[in-house]
Amino acid sequence: MGKLPKTQWPAELKHPEMKGVFVGGCVSRGVGSRFRAKAHAHTSGDHQGWICFLSAKRLTCRMLCLHELAHIVTKEGHTKRWRDYLVQIGGTLDPVEGILKSYHPRPRKLSGGSAGVLPAPLGEGTSEVSETHSLAVGAR
Repeated sequence: MGKLPKTQWPAELKHPEMKGVFVGGCVSRGVGSRFRAKAHAHTSGDHQGWICFLSAKRLTCRMLCLHELAHIVTKEGHTKRWRDYLVQIGGTLDPVEGILKSYHPRPRKLSGGSAGVLPAPLGEGTSEVSETHSLAVGAR
């Protein structure tokens, strides 16, 4: 297919920030080029404002169109600002079966420990650490 005429764009994509819609590959690599996602947005570079769809059948998925439009307008990845805008325009953070995964924020894990458990501040609990360390050192 290639570049889709503006008259054939889904209604959700008729936005001033949109520059083009490409179907059947990526606008930067041509018809037949492959990518893993169902669609992607170009948020910078020569094709900023373009959304590429792997297949024409994806043009009918309103949630996918809004998901990609949110990237175009915010020029961001899956950030808080992007999520807020997506919801504002009627999109969803919930999974869409076979199309989109969940984009709800996930709890962040702390490296080297259990999620949600913070280490004791310096100066607190040091006697237990010192005793444990002393026992381990003394056992050598």
